[in-house]
Amino acid sequence: MLMMVEDLMSTARFNDAISSGMTDDEMWDLKFRELFIGNAGFLESVQANGVLAPIAYDIQENVVYDGHHRLLCAWLLGQETIEIGPMTDEQFFSLPGVFE
Repeated sequence: MLMMVEDLMSTARFNDAISSGMTDDEMWDLKFRELFIGNAGFLESVQANGVLAPIAYDIQENVVYDGHHRLLCAWLLGQETIEIGPMTDEQFFSLPGVFE
């Protein structure tokens, strides 16, 4: 299923911000720095190959659980849509607080 990138960026909630007690703006600032300082080649890869895996997004909760960097790249590159999918078991069990 495809979702509009701009809609997700402007209306969704983000698990990385929720679980760490950050605002969305603080979380995006961190993700931006991680992308350009820690993994600059990722944006180039997305530009060349597109987003290769769907982001984990819960429509009922309006929460992005996994794929924050992929969503950021899609937004920075002006991509209109991004594929979403349900959270996998691996993604669920890696969430902060699941087994704490």
